[in-house]
Amino acid sequence: MSGETTFEMRNPGSNLPGQLSYSQDTGRIELKLARTVFDLGANTEFLAGLNAIQLGQTQTPTVLGLELEDIQNLNNEKTLRIEMTKDDSLETESPWKPSSGRMENGSWVQVFIVTSSPTSNEPLATLEVVSEAVWRNETRVTDADGDASTSPLDVLTLVNFINGKVFGDDGQLPPRTASSLREFPDTDGDQFLSALDVLNVINYLNTRGNGLGGSGEGEGTSRADLTHSSTLISPEDIDHYMYSYAGDFDQDARTTRRRRSL
Repeated sequence: MSGETTFEMRNPGSNLPGQLSYSQDTGRIELKLARTVFDLGANTEFLAGLNAIQLGQTQTPTVLGLELEDIQNLNNEKTLRIEMTKDDSLETESPWKPSSGRMENGSWVQVFIVTSSPTSNEPLATLEVVSEAVWRNETRVTDADGDASTSPLDVLTLVNFINGKVFGDDGQLPPRTASSLREFPDTDGDQFLSALDVLNVINYLNTRGNGLGGSGEGEGTSRADLTHSSTLISPEDIDHYMYSYAGDFDQDARTTRRRRSL
């Protein structure tokens, strides 16, 4: 016998309104979250055994806060699947790094893991993200190169993609597959690579007081961060950064690499 059982869960002592469902086909317990802001860590005791959270259930975008320890405490597999629209966002300071991705029922599933050390591939916890914005790093939207931090290397990655016309003259991003590039060039989630994606990273670095010579390690980036910083540098000025200062980006990137190797 297969099917899905659903029931409403509205615990008056928690911030957990939504619908829980259990699929007999997958054995997965899923929460259809009906809140615009939700902190997973404050509610893990009410969600023991949860396997998946579906966002996009409200008229306005949802912001979901989560950390490594939240997922570790959630279920025995230490794995959480998140389905989200391009307008929803995750807020996390945990160092999620991209792992393998896969196609599943016509959707791209991007896997992120946290490990005990940079050289380890053994996950302490796993996120499986199904997003409409398949080319955006949903755990840190300004992390274009997928190294779990935001730095001038991300600017350099995007500038090189644009100047090299990696995605053609118009920058339209193709469907993502297992053979696609591993980077995440679509910081604004519009399915195009453009100067605005570079602008998002530059503005984020500047808001953190790091400029192009620093990095944003240890701080998560949400879509709210980008909205807040969007007026620091205008789109009209972005060509100046992309071309006139390409050498400066490269020098900053080399400096960042040296610092990380020490």
